[in-house]
Amino acid sequence: MQASPNRDQKDQSASSPNTSWLNNRYRLLALIAGGGMATVYKAQDTLLNRVVAIKTLRDQFALDPQFMSRFRDEAQAAANLNHPNVVTVFDVGKDKLQGVERQYLVMEYVEGHDLKYIIRDRLNGNSGEPPFSIDEAVSLIRQVCEGVGSAHNRGLAHCDLKPQNVMVSPSGRVKVTDFGIARAYTALANERSETVWGTPQYFAPEQASGHPTTAASDVYSIGVMLYELLAGRLPFESRDSKELARMHVTARQPELHTLNPLVPLQLESIVNKAMAKDPANRYRDANQFARVLDAYLRQGEENTMMGSNAAPRGDAGRTGRPAPSKPVPQPVPKPVPAQSNKNDATMANSAVTPPGGMTSANQGNTSSGMTSVTGMTTIFRTSDGGTDMLVWVLSAIAFACVLGLIPLYLAVYRIYTDPPGDLPPVTRAVLATVPAGAASVPPPAGPTQAAAAATQLIPTDLTNYVLSDPILEQLRSVGWKVTVTDQASFAPERQILRTDPPVGSRLAVTGSLTVFVSTGGRVPIGATLSPIVLDSVKLNAETFKPGQTMEVGLRWQTTGRVPTGYKTAVHVLDANADNLRAQGDDREPRDNGVPAPTVTWTTGRNINDTFTVALPNNLPPGRYRLMISLYNDQGRLRVTNPGRATASNNSLVVKVFEVVR
Repeated sequence: MQASPNRDQKDQSASSPNTSWLNNRYRLLALIAGGGMATVYKAQDTLLNRVVAIKTLRDQFALDPQFMSRFRDEAQAAANLNHPNVVTVFDVGKDKLQGVERQYLVMEYVEGHDLKYIIRDRLNGNSGEPPFSIDEAVSLIRQVCEGVGSAHNRGLAHCDLKPQNVMVSPSGRVKVTDFGIARAYTALANERSETVWGTPQYFAPEQASGHPTTAASDVYSIGVMLYELLAGRLPFESRDSKELARMHVTARQPELHTLNPLVPLQLESIVNKAMAKDPANRYRDANQFARVLDAYLRQGEENTMMGSNAAPRGDAGRTGRPAPSKPVPQPVPKPVPAQSNKNDATMANSAVTPPGGMTSANQGNTSSGMTSVTGMTTIFRTSDGGTDMLVWVLSAIAFACVLGLIPLYLAVYRIYTDPPGDLPPVTRAVLATVPAGAASVPPPAGPTQAAAAATQLIPTDLTNYVLSDPILEQLRSVGWKVTVTDQASFAPERQILRTDPPVGSRLAVTGSLTVFVSTGGRVPIGATLSPIVLDSVKLNAETFKPGQTMEVGLRWQTTGRVPTGYKTAVHVLDANADNLRAQGDDREPRDNGVPAPTVTWTTGRNINDTFTVALPNNLPPGRYRLMISLYNDQGRLRVTNPGRATASNNSLVVKVFEVVR
């Protein structure tokens, strides 16, 4: 295990003879890195004559008896993990180091760098392009999932997954590390409620809220890592850890395809499911996540092999990006069981040789009327050396059989590799049915009448999904004309509320289907503060109680360059007076948590900013106004068109809401 992104700078000899040995067995060779919790050394195991990595805890942890007890228990559990994608723990012990008795872990030493180092290195040389190709990113994260999945099989969650805890060898082999320490601190943090453990950029919403971590929490963190590899940036960015926590809980990450247009919608759907706010909506554990990623990669391989002019995997033919200019570690392919190789060989040997494609191996002695070839194929010939008609017939039959199996294979494959968010398999099987009483009716006269009689069941669980492009494509592939209509609701944005005709009924495959989706509390505004447009406002509830927190999402656009910087004010006032009752933090706009000053806005860009407004505990019940304005030292930006809002002193009254007991 090698844990430092700056190994060349930090490696140094262990200087003092008094501190160069642990338990007279491990000789410390070099200091690799020092983090907030531990120091990592490269060491020699003199008993087994091998190089190892040793992690020793820092003073504040080494002197905490409660933590030390947890650490020993979790380290022993981690030592039982045996997987090629997990750093192996060899030994746990304690000895005095620099005058302090410390617990230490002896681990497998991995040549290479941590994933965060590789991300930064790639970004420095990629001129703003995503640091990894699509296949490479998915392959690396699949290995992370498989390693973490081995722990989930034993009921262990990592609790602090991040690129810094993922080692990548020069061959591309991934090794996940730090299971014992992360779990030990998490267990202690759960008992000390004021402590929230994790790395803010990667921890799950439930971690940010101080709740215990689960396997689904690890899935979220892995999803953030995959997002980072594909987009070249984190989904949420802020220097304030509390603000990061809030964004993980409430904010929606930027859509991947807007940051990297090469990301397929199917893969984006996979990432979105892994990063769902509700743990119940994610993959249940890393094993399931790994299977989905593996199916995605295999689908890509098949598409490449089936395309007549397809480029090899990993080049611009699949990813749209040229091969990297410098040598980089390549992802390690998933091992194929020996049985698969045997089956592949059998299939290859039993393939039918086309009559016109005979090789020299087929050109044997023809005097007996037939020639034996490799495998199970036998070619019959006439006495004069010409090909017998039976060959053509048998070849045509065999070729037709093979072609007939392809649609069946694709249908089965598609059912078992549904991307998350897709409809159930029933929506893909267009079930042509005959209306009731049709037994006495003559069969349709032509294809048009047959199509009119074909109907499809509108899935009963369609309303459990958030409408996405893949779902729309599947609905339209049935033949339906699909119309999407917004409906005011505080269910998750774009969640399907109902359909017309209703779910569970049958609709002709040429019919029209209206899908009503939730606005997620979003209210269209369309107000102009030239050249800025307040497109919409999103609230987290229709009514509030005193002491509750109001979340206000603002979506801004601009029709031209904004020459001046403005701050945003979000105020709550009485319904009939200008008494200020509550307000958010007046500040410059942010786009999904990332600072976005108005002078940087460009035409056509959506700016999604979220404010929190704490309502006073003593706020009387009644109606209140939510007011939005932009201002700077010269005053408020003038409202030229209030749209669906009401203008008041160059402020916009975007919503009148109620406070109830």
